[in-house]
Amino acid sequence: MRPVWKSVLAAGAAATLLGSATGPAWPSGDRPDPPGLRASGKAARAQAAIAGWPAYPAMAARAMMEQYGPPDELDALHLAWSRNGPWLRTVVHKTAQFPFSSQDVLEQTVIHAVPQERWPALAGFGHGVSYDPASGELSSRSSSEETNFLALNLAVDIARGRMSPEEAGSLYSRSVAESMAGRYSRYMQGLLFVSPSTSPAMDRRRQRRW
Repeated sequence: MRPVWKSVLAAGAAATLLGSATGPAWPSGDRPDPPGLRASGKAARAQAAIAGWPAYPAMAARAMMEQYGPPDELDALHLAWSRNGPWLRTVVHKTAQFPFSSQDVLEQTVIHAVPQERWPALAGFGHGVSYDPASGELSSRSSSEETNFLALNLAVDIARGRMSPEEAGSLYSRSVAESMAGRYSRYMQGLLFVSPSTSPAMDRRRQRRW
């Protein structure tokens, strides 16, 4: 797998990923805009929205646009995608506050049930993972998509009783260290479990939660 996130960071001038997209004006009248025109307009609005963001969140936003296209929703503080790739939801935040580090601006969510008896073990893992029992949403917030894959794969191993929080934490730290040398664990290359996250029926039952 080509680590898109790392490629974007290495490129430096991440703003060039989408070029200087300005997009033509949307036509007036009742006829729907052509898909290409709508995408161009969304890209332009997203670029304008992140123009004043700090460098790392702006870079994260551009990396996600390179990977998944223009966001479905945006405001001054967030860009959000629904049912993009394996995710129920992806949100890039403009800022990160305690307990997150300043680069933990990428939040990604899947649907995966965690048995109640495994909640304490999952809570003991940490690493930006959170679980909402009411909705069945399992989320990770970190600095990259690769580390979100890693955290959620380990979280599911904990939920299934395959690992203790300590074992998962050790593998997390080792995998991140190895990725710095260009060696990516399979835990960082995609989800290793099946999730109904991309199901339209699932998504319709949930409102935007930033």
